[in-house]
Amino acid sequence: MPHEPGALCWNELITTDLDGAKAFYKAVFGWDAEDQGPQGAPPAYTEWKLSGRSVGGMMLKHGDMPAEMPPNWGVYFAVDDTDASVAKAQELGGAALVPPTDIEPGRFAVLADDVGAVFNVITMKS
Repeated sequence: MPHEPGALCWNELITTDLDGAKAFYKAVFGWDAEDQGPQGAPPAYTEWKLSGRSVGGMMLKHGDMPAEMPPNWGVYFAVDDTDASVAKAQELGGAALVPPTDIEPGRFAVLADDVGAVFNVITMKS
């Protein structure tokens, strides 16, 4: 199940070229891009859709992200408790790159494991 604790539950592209990514992933996988937010400005968020079903997301790399961070795909794992998962990761030598934060679909954090691999955890709203 996609929101079962420990399961991969979302994938998200952070990019510097929204239009290029839309064209690329449409050509490669047949994904449609559904923009969220006001028209005429870069979208606040884009959902990737396949046959009308959401399969991932995309956002523009913004200024408060590290300049040296390249465009990348992020993975999200479902957890029962974001704060407890962050504490456990830190106890095991990992790091919180973005502390537990509330967003529309739930509470998330960006973590790095003890050798630097980055991943996200999220507790979805009920």
